[in-house]
Amino acid sequence: MKKLLVIGLALSTMAFAKGNFNGNNDGFGKGQGQNQGNQMNQMQNVTLTEAQQKELATLREAHQKVTAPLIISLQEKDLAIDKELLADKVNWTKVESLTKEKATIESQLDVLRLKNQVEIKEKIGINVGGFGKGMKGQGQGKGMNR
Repeated sequence: MKKLLVIGLALSTMAFAKGNFNGNNDGFGKGQGQNQGNQMNQMQNVTLTEAQQKELATLREAHQKVTAPLIISLQEKDLAIDKELLADKVNWTKVESLTKEKATIESQLDVLRLKNQVEIKEKIGINVGGFGKGMKGQGQGKGMNR
């Protein structure tokens, strides 16, 4: 019975997080960021040579390889926190520890993102993300992410 309750809770949580309240997926949570439109316009106005395009692709691919394990670890921390919160008796010490570990990973990702932006600017001469709230900044988004 407990398993059925947990499965039902998980399914209803996912459906709720989907954000289909009014048919257009407008919910609350982390969204596209306030500066995304400006950044995308800046990128569209830049014409890169073929060599620059290859260099940019190489830099992005290298960045993704470095950040992928951290992103997976971040998702694992989220799942571990969710698991703890679903327990009959929540171990708040463990939740606190996991939350701190998650914050450390997020800060590592932020530093890697900023380093990547600076490297692209230095090597190619374009600004791909600004240095404020960027593509993944706070804003209105889909779902109910933490």
